[in-house]
This record gives sequence, C-alpha cells and structure tokens, in this order.
Amino acid sequence: MKSVRILSFLGALLIVGSPLAGTALLQDPNKAQPDSSSLHQRAKNSQARFERSRNKLIPPQFARLKVNCDEIVGRFCFRHENWDEDPSWEIMEEPIPVEMARAELLGDLVAINAALPGDNWVLGQLIYYLSEERDWKRAEELLSGCQATPWWCNSLLGFIAHSQSDWMKAEHYFGLALNQMPSEAERSFRSFRYLVDSESQELLAVSTGTEAAQNLFWLLSDPLYLVDGNDRMTEQHVRSLLVYLRKDSANPYGLSWGDDLEELTVRYGAEKAWEREQQPPDGFLTDTRNIVGRHHPKSQEFLPPKFVLQNPAETESEWSLERESPRTGYAPPYAPNLKALTAQIGRFRRGDSLMIVTAFRPEEDSEINQETKTPQDTERAQIKADNNPFLVPIPQYSGSQNRETDLYQDSFQSGLFLHSLSDQDSYRVLGTDSTAQSSILVPNGSYVIGLEILDKSAKKAWRIRRGLWQESLTPGLTSLSDLLILSGAGTVPSTLEEAIPQIKPRLTIQSGEPIKLAWEIYGLRNGETLNTRIGIARENVGIFRRLGEFMRLLESDTPTEMSFQDINIDGIGTVFRAIHIDLPDLETGHYTITVELEPSGREKMLLSRNIAVVN
Repeated sequence: MKSVRILSFLGALLIVGSPLAGTALLQDPNKAQPDSSSLHQRAKNSQARFERSRNKLIPPQFARLKVNCDEIVGRFCFRHENWDEDPSWEIMEEPIPVEMARAELLGDLVAINAALPGDNWVLGQLIYYLSEERDWKRAEELLSGCQATPWWCNSLLGFIAHSQSDWMKAEHYFGLALNQMPSEAERSFRSFRYLVDSESQELLAVSTGTEAAQNLFWLLSDPLYLVDGNDRMTEQHVRSLLVYLRKDSANPYGLSWGDDLEELTVRYGAEKAWEREQQPPDGFLTDTRNIVGRHHPKSQEFLPPKFVLQNPAETESEWSLERESPRTGYAPPYAPNLKALTAQIGRFRRGDSLMIVTAFRPEEDSEINQETKTPQDTERAQIKADNNPFLVPIPQYSGSQNRETDLYQDSFQSGLFLHSLSDQDSYRVLGTDSTAQSSILVPNGSYVIGLEILDKSAKKAWRIRRGLWQESLTPGLTSLSDLLILSGAGTVPSTLEEAIPQIKPRLTIQSGEPIKLAWEIYGLRNGETLNTRIGIARENVGIFRRLGEFMRLLESDTPTEMSFQDINIDGIGTVFRAIHIDLPDLETGHYTITVELEPSGREKMLLSRNIAVVN
C-alpha cells in the first residue's frame, strides 16, 4: 500500500519576521470605514500571512532515502511510497504556534465576513479554515444565513456535510449547487479531465446519454454500496470546490497557483499533513528544506478502468483496486483498509429469470484499528488552552457526535448488490455475518454485481465487483449454469437449494481435501444420453516441465480424468448434477477444474473453475 506525497521542486520560501499579532478590525466611528475592496484585500493579506507562518513553522526532518519521482507534475515531484516500509506514519500534530496563527486568521475572517456577507472568497476561506479546526457547528451557523451566491452556499454546505461523513446530505447540497451554478462552473465540476486517461474521457463523451454515462461512472466508483451515499462522488465535488478556494489564495508550498496544483488537487484532494524535508547542504547559501504535502497512505484508485467502462457487464473477472500507482487516490474514512474479497459467484436459469448464488468470506485478519487518547494528548490540549489567546472554547455539537456513533453501531455488515445496466434497477440482499451464502432471483439481463463486507469497529472492508449477464435460452438449444465448488463434508445435494449452504466461499483447497462439484443443464431432450468428463490441470506450468512430461522424463501433475455417462435423462425442465471428488495429494499451486459435457450428436459444452491448492 502506498502513501502519496507531493514535494515542491522549488522548495520552501523561508519567510522571516511574520508577526502573529491579530489585525484589529474595530473602527473609530468618526473615521471613514474601509470599502469592500479594502476589506477583501485585508482578508487576502491575512490568509497569505497565515500560510507563510505555517510554511515557516513546519518542523524540518531528514529526507527519506527514496529520492526518485514516480511522476513529475509541473513543478512537483510525486511519489507513491510503500506503506509496509513506513507503517508507523500517521498525521502529526500541528505545532501549537500554527494553531494560534489559524485562530488569529479566523478572527480576521469572521469580522470581515460580517462586514462583507456576500463575498464568496471570504466566506469560502472562513469555512475552509474552520474545517481544519473541525469546527462544524460554527461553519453550519455561518452558512445558515448565507448571503453569498446560492450555488456557492450550497457547495460549501455540501463540503461540510461530506467532511462529517453525511454523504447523502452532501449529494443533496451538491446536486442543488450543480443546478444553480453557471455553465462554466458546472462543466468544471463534471469534468473528467485529470481523472481518467484520454481514451476513457473520449469513451465517456460519446456514450449514449451523457448524463446516464456519468451516473454509471460514479455508481461504479462508489467504494461500498453498504454505506449510504456515494462518498467518492461527493469527494470529487469537494475537490472541484477546493480548486475554486485555492486558485486565488496562498498555499503552504509558497508557490503561485498553476495547472500542476489544480491537477494534483483534482486527483488526490486536500493534503492530510505537512512536513518539511531537510536535504543535505549544497555548499551555497540556499534553503535546502522542501515542503512535503502528505496524503492518506492507503489511498486507492476507485474509478473504473477503461476496460470496465467499455462493457461493464462483460467484465467477468473482478477489477481490482489499484494501490501501487493509482491515477487518483481516495481512502474511505469508514474503511481506509479496503481489500479484495474472495468469493464464488454462480449463475443459474429459472425460466426467463436469472438466479445468482454467492458465497464469500474475508481473509483471516484480526487486526483492530482503534483510536485511543493518551495522557500526552490531554496534556497537549491543556497547553493549547492555556497559551493560545485566540482560542475560543467550542461547545460539543450533538449532531456531529451522533452521526459518528450511528455509523459504527453494528460492527459487521454484508451485502449482495446488483445493478441492472438496461433499466437501472438495483437489487440487494443484506446480512450481518462475515461469512455468507446467499441467492437472488432477477430478470435476465446485464448487471454489475458487488459483494461486500464492512467491519465498522475495525474500519476494514472487503469487496468484489464485476459484471455478469444472461440471455434467454433459445428453444432447441442446450445451456449450462456456472460450475460450483462445494465443501466435501456432508451429503451430496440433490437440488441447487441443498447445494447453496455447501458452497465454498474461498476457492482455496488443502492438498488431499475432498470437494463436491455441482452444476445444472438446460434444454436436454427427454431420454437423451450425456457423456461427462471431469479433469484437473495445473496452471502456469513451465516449458521445461511440459517438455519433461512429453518425453516421459517427469510424471505429469495432472490426475487421471474421471468420466461417466448419463443415460435416459429426464430432460423436461432443469437437470441438476452434483458429484463427490476425492482429490489426490496435489502440489501447491493453481489449478483449473473442468467439466466437459457432450449430449449425443451435439456440440460439447465446457464448465471450469480455478482453484488454489495449499499445504
């Protein structure tokens, strides 16, 4: 897993003599009051002064060994770091002087906003820096009587809702804003520029029904369907808002706004922490300290790749979340540790309907991520209260607290989700177990299926997402279901309903472990004979191994194939078959189990499943 870091090529601007004293805004009533442009400029000066202070006060530390850039974006060196090499990284506490300087800035912005209640820039900066303080109550109070441009007010409300993990409310406010904003701003918010490659952008642009294509894109991007709302979509709206907030503002890098900063903001969002790397002296009187913007180390790529966008239903293998070098990065706050889910999915016919059966289970992992408050945290909070003259006590906001409590009330949730690509209908089966076998009956058609497990107390999740489809069976033709691997324990089932509880959630088998296979056949003629052959072949066998087997210098790893014949089959309706297999002691590796069926006088049909054999 990688962390994302941004390192300014130009280094930091070392600003000295930056006073922390507040700017008095109380005016003598006998003196002329400053006009709006003067107040606006005073706000910009105060914001720039704070960012210079932050730049100067970030404590330096020695640069890490990795110096190469994974990507160069304009003036910036972009790095994906190996999380396993730096597992102890966490967001560092800000120096107390930075928090004092921010409190001073907030005092200035509050006073100027009261004098200029319709100034979009001043209000936006005020809400943004309140969000750094996590002062949601004051931010919401300021926006409750918002006199700025309506779309700007709703965008800021969406930002606050998203920051508090209320993604349904965030979707609502951003939806209002998109309908209110001018066309240029709407194009910017809806743009896929920087998010996907040029081919994917072109594919989305020419898709039938641009709005439908955008809706499908964000549906596929949603990290977990178990969680209400689409936090990846609202996160992108927040990033578009950040571009507007930052482009006319100072930043901790000490650099002017440019396309590179816009691209990095759109792709990775706001920095989670700031650091300063101390480089070795270069022999000249130059500042060798570089500002580093740190993003969440477990950011992953949730946006669908091009091959999924081309035809989601025919993406038969699940698409994995890119971690090594994601084009865009996001870490869901409810489950930053989101991993692939092992599962078995099977399709079966029921008249003109599709029955989907599933079994899934996460990998065994007992690590729990719990936040604890240390005595040092309490002492630090007291120091801040005693020494920050700008610090204003904030009452507890019950709405924010209740939201977080509700979000983590029940630990385990699981779900099977289906989205129809033809009529946009959605289906789901919910549960509360970490291991589940389930089934659902839906009309024939093209679908995206998702299987998910969320452990909210540990902030972990597992998911698998892929496409599947099934057309109606043409009269006179035969068809097969998918092949299911069942547990070897228990009796051999005689129906699919009996087989479902026996489906193995993970296709990992101990060497020598017995298993059962199950499948269905459709469209056979009454009294027809069916020849069946079952075989196991090892995958990725090297050329020298194959040559040795061909010359009989080495014994083949492939076990003896099993074959049998069904005679006088009652072909009226569905034919269910299940068989018990005692596998030999196979070497560790990956294998493919195949079932070949040949009705008399008709073409062969083939079923297969991949398994992994372990000791």
